[in-house]
Amino acid sequence: MHLEVIMSAFDYKILNTLISYGRKKLHTDTDDIALAYIEGEGYVDPKGGITQSGYTIAKSLDFNEYSAQA
Repeated sequence: MHLEVIMSAFDYKILNTLISYGRKKLHTDTDDIALAYIEGEGYVDPKGGITQSGYTIAKSLDFNEYSAQA
């Protein structure tokens, strides 16, 4: 069975931020490995939905990224 998650553009951006964080944290370029990591950390649920912890860390990561560029 194929599970398809419908998400907003905002959630899509958050999920990409979290996957990018997982890739950097694990030193990998494989999205599946990063996704398993962020799921294990509780940032996304098993269905692919973003948890409150996921929103919180993504907000922090986004802030740090923008402040580093300034």
